[in-house]
Amino acid sequence: MTGEGKARLALAGGCGSSGTTLLAHVLGRHPCIVAAPEFDVFNPPEALSLQALRDSIDELFARRRLSHGYKLVVGFLTPGEVVGIDRALVRRWLAEAGSLADFYTKVAEHMCAPRGATCFVEKTPTNVYNFDALSRQMPELPLIHQVRDGRDVAGSLVRRGKTLFYAGSRWLYDTVSGLRARGRPSYLETRYEDLVADAPGTLRLILAHLGIDYDPCMLEPSRESSASTYEEKWRDKRSAQRWQSTPGDPISAASVGKFRRDLDEEQLSTLYRIRLTARAVEELQSPVRTFAELIELLGYDRATARVAPVSSRLRMRELRAELADHAYRVGRSLRYTRKLPEIVTRVGG
Repeated sequence: MTGEGKARLALAGGCGSSGTTLLAHVLGRHPCIVAAPEFDVFNPPEALSLQALRDSIDELFARRRLSHGYKLVVGFLTPGEVVGIDRALVRRWLAEAGSLADFYTKVAEHMCAPRGATCFVEKTPTNVYNFDALSRQMPELPLIHQVRDGRDVAGSLVRRGKTLFYAGSRWLYDTVSGLRARGRPSYLETRYEDLVADAPGTLRLILAHLGIDYDPCMLEPSRESSASTYEEKWRDKRSAQRWQSTPGDPISAASVGKFRRDLDEEQLSTLYRIRLTARAVEELQSPVRTFAELIELLGYDRATARVAPVSSRLRMRELRAELADHAYRVGRSLRYTRKLPEIVTRVGG
């Protein structure tokens, strides 16, 4: 993708609350790597075509486009002002680029130049929506898919103000989206559990994928004087969405298996029965349909992935949550695109 001496782009993604921010924060301490707050540039369908980007750039900046997938992302280059990229510069890059890969390289070079780095790791969770296509179109573009136990992800998202249906649906859809690139040379799958249990070993694996030597400085907790290039005002989040710990804290395995304390039997039963619609299964070429099946496929504590009997009261509560979620997604899609979104998940069975 990049010629000798050019900066290189790598994309990281995974369902929100899977440790992708922690990963980007830690990688950003490496002297050869630059990381930045989520760009939302490489996750819309337009990001798969240079011409589509050229034709849609005004609509993307005007928030008139949405990412495909479960989470309907409307932002585009949200931290642009912070990183010195505006619409005029993007237009120039698009006009000068001879290919999509060339445009991606221009973004990476801009980000790496101030620090003299060689790799820009762009982390946006929903990058996974384009992993499959990018792994085929640009096999030299490194992709890092961070995976975490969906029950811990759901517990984390619920603590941050999301509904259980949203949390389970997003983990199921987003994780399956990323897994589509499995087996391709550019794709690397990492586990949150491995990162917090053996950070040096996991980071060595990632850096080998990026062609960069390991540096133990990545394991030093960041402070105000840290050289980390990943900066975000973690403590300024709305109270319902704040992290209980921040990516600048020492790496800890305290959150592994926390769902056993956070989620009761009814909540787990609901999660296990969240499923992809038949159309979503076909589009994703998914090897699984339900949350419980994906838990088992990934090898997470299979003995607990059971579906308990469902009472009429629980089923009614699930239906209300499902309808509310669908209504929200319909309203969001109509507001930004005037199109109805595809229904991709439901609770049943």
